[in-house]
Amino acid sequence: MSETAGLGSLPEAALTAIAELAEPRPPGRLFYCAANSSEAAVKADGRDIPTHVAHCLELMFVQRGSMGVATPGQLLHLVPGHLLVIDIGVEHGEIRDDAPDVVFFAIHGTNVQFDRVSPDHPSESLSLIGRTDLTWIVDAIRREFARREPGFDRAVHALLEYLACILSRRIQRGSHLDVSWVWVRETIDNKAWQAMRTVLGHLAAHFREDTDVEALSRSVGYSSSHLNRFFMRHLGKTMSKCLRDFRIAHGRGLLLHTEIPISDVAQMVGYSDAASFRRAFESATGTKLKGYRKGGSGRERPLNTTAWSDVPQPGS
Repeated sequence: MSETAGLGSLPEAALTAIAELAEPRPPGRLFYCAANSSEAAVKADGRDIPTHVAHCLELMFVQRGSMGVATPGQLLHLVPGHLLVIDIGVEHGEIRDDAPDVVFFAIHGTNVQFDRVSPDHPSESLSLIGRTDLTWIVDAIRREFARREPGFDRAVHALLEYLACILSRRIQRGSHLDVSWVWVRETIDNKAWQAMRTVLGHLAAHFREDTDVEALSRSVGYSSSHLNRFFMRHLGKTMSKCLRDFRIAHGRGLLLHTEIPISDVAQMVGYSDAASFRRAFESATGTKLKGYRKGGSGRERPLNTTAWSDVPQPGS
């Protein structure tokens, strides 16, 4: 039986992309846009393309075809075998004239967002959640690229191998949420799309913490009511429900695979007490909490009927 047996097409695609991410690449195939380069104008050879600012470290590569990436001061041409690393704060945009298959990994805190864009599967996304803080990997990758000393490519490869090990384990354990959009990314207002991505990334990375939805919405230029309309239209749920599902996804794994008391599980996933966790759990899954802990019937409803998949287990 293959290691991806029983997985859906998107998790399988994520495993394939994770394996490609960890492949060794010589220095000439590694590209880096540093934060201090963001003062230069984005070079797109006179073309008017949508751009966005990286709010976390982004890794991207082409699986098939080719793609231009407009970055501060230069227009890069990516083909299979290349890896581009974009630092926080760098404005950039993609030129996809050849309709390539493109993979993105966005790393923020404990969470990694996997995106796949292709002519056949536009804007498919998985949020890979876990407990391991990946900040040190981000910092180490950034330092290696900044110094670019002899052998830096081997160091980057080792860091990406370790990251790939963590991410593949999350896929195998089911620690992921499907956050695929129900529209094609290129047809939607860039500001709204980026605002939703930023908010989702924040919720995924900080689901254990109290979140002021109104303040979070204002930080990306919208009121909470306005942004919630985008969420309902394109993800089928409000920001608060998205936060709940990140929490319940992690809590389900703790219930099934540990003996941690329910009151402690509640606090670990962001609830003040067991009663609040129980109400949220039963609302999200349609299953009684005590019965689930005894073994889980597997008959509970998915966390979302349109865009989100079940995530049972905790992981790294």
